[in-house]
Amino acid sequence: MAGTAGVGLPFVSFDGLTERTVAFITDPADPIAASAPAVWAAKELEQSLVTRGIAVKRYGEIADVKTATLIIAVAGCGSGMAGRLLRYCGVKIPAVPEALGLVTTFSLRTG
Repeated sequence: MAGTAGVGLPFVSFDGLTERTVAFITDPADPIAASAPAVWAAKELEQSLVTRGIAVKRYGEIADVKTATLIIAVAGCGSGMAGRLLRYCGVKIPAVPEALGLVTTFSLRTG
């Protein structure tokens, strides 16, 4: 999950979102997520969602999310949050510049 997960997904349809809410999880201590390019990209994605009538709620940790149809974690692959998500989902992201991970799970229990 280096960079911003979820940016530039024209092939994803948000029509099926029942809650019409997306949760953005961003660890403010993560230097990748706090970088200017990642912040810009997340804002662009957020604006695209809002334009389509989808509410975006921001959180610092996954445990804070109580209701959302879709969760987007913005994190560098070295962050604790990303590490837990990737291990939970059994996904490995290459440790190279510009790597991007898009991971789907149906549970928030990342231990």
